[in-house]
Amino acid sequence: MMGLIAGACGPNAEQYLSKLKKAIGRPSDSYVDNKVILLGTRDFKSEGPVVGYNNDKSIVVAFSGRIYNFDWLKQQLSKKNEITSDAELAAYLYLKYDTKFIGMLNGPFSLAVWDSKRERLLLSRDKIGESPLYYVPVDDQLVFSSRLEVLLNADVIKPQVNTEAVYHYLTLRFVPPPLTLYQGMKKLKFGTVLICEKGSVREKKYWEMLDIQINYNESEEKTVKKIREMLPRIIEKRIDREARIGIPLSGGIDSAALVAFASQLCDRPIYTFATSMEGSVYNEFSDAKQVAEKFGTQHYESVISHEDVRAYLSDMVESSPEPISHAVAVFMHHIFREMRKRKINLWLNGLGPDELFCGYPIYRWLFVAHQLAGSLKVFPKSLVNFATNLVGGVRRSIISELLPDLLRSRHGIPFWSVVFCEWEKRKMFDLQFRSSFSFFDTPNVFGMGFNDFYHIVSLVEFKGRLPEKLFRLGEYVALPGIEVRYPYLDMEFITYALCIPPRMNAKGPAGKYLFKKSMLDLLPPTTLYKKKIGFGSHITRDERFLKSLFETIDDKLWKTDLGKYFNRKYVRRLMSNPVLNLEKLWVLLGLTLWHEAWIEKG
Repeated sequence: MMGLIAGACGPNAEQYLSKLKKAIGRPSDSYVDNKVILLGTRDFKSEGPVVGYNNDKSIVVAFSGRIYNFDWLKQQLSKKNEITSDAELAAYLYLKYDTKFIGMLNGPFSLAVWDSKRERLLLSRDKIGESPLYYVPVDDQLVFSSRLEVLLNADVIKPQVNTEAVYHYLTLRFVPPPLTLYQGMKKLKFGTVLICEKGSVREKKYWEMLDIQINYNESEEKTVKKIREMLPRIIEKRIDREARIGIPLSGGIDSAALVAFASQLCDRPIYTFATSMEGSVYNEFSDAKQVAEKFGTQHYESVISHEDVRAYLSDMVESSPEPISHAVAVFMHHIFREMRKRKINLWLNGLGPDELFCGYPIYRWLFVAHQLAGSLKVFPKSLVNFATNLVGGVRRSIISELLPDLLRSRHGIPFWSVVFCEWEKRKMFDLQFRSSFSFFDTPNVFGMGFNDFYHIVSLVEFKGRLPEKLFRLGEYVALPGIEVRYPYLDMEFITYALCIPPRMNAKGPAGKYLFKKSMLDLLPPTTLYKKKIGFGSHITRDERFLKSLFETIDDKLWKTDLGKYFNRKYVRRLMSNPVLNLEKLWVLLGLTLWHEAWIEKG
């Protein structure tokens, strides 16, 4: 778990000092004057201060995260010998480059910069959103933190539900920024800097993934060679030699490649973990064991019991200020526990290649749906609406799930991991509440068009699902003392991969063609071409257990203010078949437990 930053800016900023310190609950570096307070805490590996200054202390920075190109950036400064920490580096970079320095940083971070001469506060987070940053405009103050629960525990606002955020959350399993599930609280968009100066607050985009130029003319052989050269370099950046490294291992190519390179780069053993759930129709123990034996890891297998699921949910809900709405959280929390037993303090996570190299099987369905949507544009709108409503009534069809929203969308955002579609939300909500969200439009929430549909699929992943769902999920189910790092999400690697024409990756039946080809001499064919399973297949299909688990929705939802938004008859229809409606019920369960723990008790 990384450190955090928090603070306040305004004429009475000091009134929040003791509240924020108490909410943080551990020693922190601090800077306090009559207009701003900045607080920062260290993680297990931070060296030097997390609140740093320039020479005359006119610039102060609170920094949480990592700068992987620290040495190179330090060489760009004349006072490089005085710099010992990321926070100090950021202070001197700001002095030389102003806000442009933020775009130069490679790594996950949240930061706050106070320029006392200009009375200017900057808040920012990294380019792809590994680290979050939340803020609350209250009275004449701006209160902020990189951990949502700090603002809640400091009583900055009274927790109240943001209904627009709930509406989007039910489709996406995450809330698109700047919204949060809490009324009055905002989440800074990644790749953005918030500038507070002379009584005004404005956002400025310092980096945009859509600006990456797709102008690629390298051969397949040269591309494969460059991918292979980059992989050990980006993985090495994220390895601490003295750390005990753990890697969740499925036996697939992404985690296997991490194991292969990490075992070459480290003198000490790598620990690998494979897990499944009681009552699952599938596990990957044999595939994972094959990889573990090939690279000589300390390997562990475990099965999550039904009793574990209930216990883990209880623990996670108490510590997570956002809903735990997918069973993958249970797997992650279990692996954290297994790692802590063995004193692991660094988790290398394999997220990234599927999103960068067209690795998900569902992409093929998206491309078909996109082509169909394009061909239907010639028909009158009334006819298209009739057809999509008709298709929307067909249960459990991929096309019926995706096509209605794709066709209704002005820009055609291809949300492949939707839970509740627009047509289904209209059925699920109470009639009175339904009229209040007529202007909400989840398929258009990012406002992107698709000049190149293949690239937009990847961009949607990076603009929403990864930063606002999967990163936050890892953050909230983590245990103290264990940090998660994502080697494949290095900015050098991302920028290069997104410039490659997607058709080069779409060769073969399973996607990730170039990525796999770069590993031909490193991994066995059984690993390279293993069918993608995904954590969803590991979730128990024990109907009796699932019915008892989801009864919690019926027990608690209708007793809360949240219950008044929903159509009880429709929710109970979903509950009557928990295997068929597994993902939808997980979302409703997570939302129900979150509301009870953080809104009612808040």
